[in-house]
Amino acid sequence: MSDFSAYLNEILEYSTKTKYALATEMGLNRTTFTKYLNGQRSMSKEVFFQLVEKLRLTASQKKKLTELFNKDICGEYWNDFQYTKESLTNYGTITYLEKFSSLYNKLAVNVINRPVKAGYYQNKILITNIIKQIINIETQAASPLIYCYFNFQSNELVDFLEQNYMVYRSKIDMKSHILFSLRKSDQHNNFMKLMRMVPLMFSNYSVYYSFSETDSVNLSVMYPYYIITSTYVVLISDDFNSALVQSDENVVSAYIDRFSQNICNCNSFKCREINTFEVPDIVCSLMQEQAKQYYMNCITGSFCVAPFLTAGHYNYIFSDLDISAEQKNNIITLSLSAYNYFLQNPKTIICAPAESLVEFVKTGEESPITDTFGKPLLLDDRIYLLEKVRTFIENGGKYFLYNGADFPHNRMNINLFSDYDVVFYYNDKEKNKGNMFLLSVPNGLLEELSKFITYFQKSCYVLTAEQTIKEIDKAIEYGMDLKNSENSGN
Repeated sequence: MSDFSAYLNEILEYSTKTKYALATEMGLNRTTFTKYLNGQRSMSKEVFFQLVEKLRLTASQKKKLTELFNKDICGEYWNDFQYTKESLTNYGTITYLEKFSSLYNKLAVNVINRPVKAGYYQNKILITNIIKQIINIETQAASPLIYCYFNFQSNELVDFLEQNYMVYRSKIDMKSHILFSLRKSDQHNNFMKLMRMVPLMFSNYSVYYSFSETDSVNLSVMYPYYIITSTYVVLISDDFNSALVQSDENVVSAYIDRFSQNICNCNSFKCREINTFEVPDIVCSLMQEQAKQYYMNCITGSFCVAPFLTAGHYNYIFSDLDISAEQKNNIITLSLSAYNYFLQNPKTIICAPAESLVEFVKTGEESPITDTFGKPLLLDDRIYLLEKVRTFIENGGKYFLYNGADFPHNRMNINLFSDYDVVFYYNDKEKNKGNMFLLSVPNGLLEELSKFITYFQKSCYVLTAEQTIKEIDKAIEYGMDLKNSENSGN
């Protein structure tokens, strides 16, 4: 019996409803329901949602039961699914750091910069604090320098490095060298390393990479990792449990030279800011190279209507923009072509938060194509597009709504166009600005993201097609009420 079945039976023991009364309410025969309870038959998502609706569960019970059900769905992939989900939360780092950078800057400047003694240290907490102290000292230098080559096991230290870069990026020379493993078993470690660096790449942080059969160049080396400043070198053990601090000028200089030579033999990640109008061209270019290999998997932080816009919608959205008719027509033609391809491609999966539906109806600005780049769609058009999405789902299209309250991933949209090209849309509402970035990475490093999106749409964070249609119908009804209110006001 699975953990899900065991916990479900435990809940039913204290329920006011008998198992068979519950089965009757759900329209299931006793044999089928018994098999669900014994774990002899896998429960569908539709049945699970119906069951949760019938049972009177506390918030903690519902959360635990949902998690165990998702664990059943993912099977052996559950730990990987959770690991990938946690890695995705790093996208929100920039929002936090931008917001608190001024406060952090004041705190960092006020640190008493006592010299760190050279020598041997043991204990992760102590080593992390020593590195923090060394970096704080370095940030006060006229031209601070921080070079990193380590395995990113210390999340606290990575956060600290990110904070310093975000605060001092205008004057700091900070680079990282990431070693990725070629072993299949290390795929998630690779993905985690990549995700830790993505937010900083948006701010031009230089990240270099190389590949090896192992997670370090040579595991027989006692201190395979290091962090360098202009006055210190911290040599770190593979398990991050011991370190050697060096302050000798010759040692520091030698390691700076070594790091510089290493990255000369490496590639750097290509990340550049793009504008909305470039996306169709990028997509069409990918399609023309090898169409069968490319697809669009999306997790969005808003209700994305871009694939469903018509030429008329584009003309309206772009009507106030200072671009030539030729440019506008070219963008529209490319957009229609690209999105038409994706909507017909069975690999395409789009996931959007259910909470964004009402915002879209109210403002028309909850889609990247209309947010800050052009005029918001008219209310009639918003209702029309909701109806188009509804029809798409009814015809088997993979457009899913997820419960943002249960899965508050971040404020970014992820559009995975291929195995190695991914577009991130970051909407900074505090600055009323949307930024899009194209990141190209080595083939295989995004495989976990693609697999995650596939499992994500099967999980109970995501509504069933029937529930999704109900939510869209509510939004359409809300839109019609707004329309009637506007008409009565006139």
